[in-house]
Amino acid sequence: SCTQTHNNHHHNNSAKTQKRSNVCMKLPTIFVNHGGGPLPLLGKQPDIVQHMKDILTHHLSPTNERPKSIIVISAHWETSLPIQITSSPHPTMYYDYNGFPAETYQYKYNAPGSPKLASKVQHLLQNNGIDCELNETRGYDHGVFVPLMIMYPEANIPIVC
Repeated sequence: SCTQTHNNHHHNNSAKTQKRSNVCMKLPTIFVNHGGGPLPLLGKQPDIVQHMKDILTHHLSPTNERPKSIIVISAHWETSLPIQITSSPHPTMYYDYNGFPAETYQYKYNAPGSPKLASKVQHLLQNNGIDCELNETRGYDHGVFVPLMIMYPEANIPIVC
């Protein structure tokens, strides 16, 4: 067993958990405004970029420890039931916007997926009466990759969305 701590903030979108020796630390659930499509990545929305960096600095990494994994609930991952959970070990990119410069369709965020965590999310949802299924083909939409490219550019933390 481990001691668990949890902080809630009014910024909610990704849940993260870290383990340190026998202590489990749950980082807060955070809402991240990802801006207008890829505009933050184009330098067109500097206030939103600063907001993302501030969330990281003040709420997610006060001790400079990195999350073991990240779960993202994206506003752009709407489907009819059942809810889809990205379960590929190497999700692709899903450019779910149009009318932007060609370079915005070349962005890559090669963070690994986590089939094991995706299965755990599925199990937890199903145990609470929420119809869901694993989806190995859905990639990272801009609600996932835009903020993470800014907040965790190394793309080395497993992501489930």
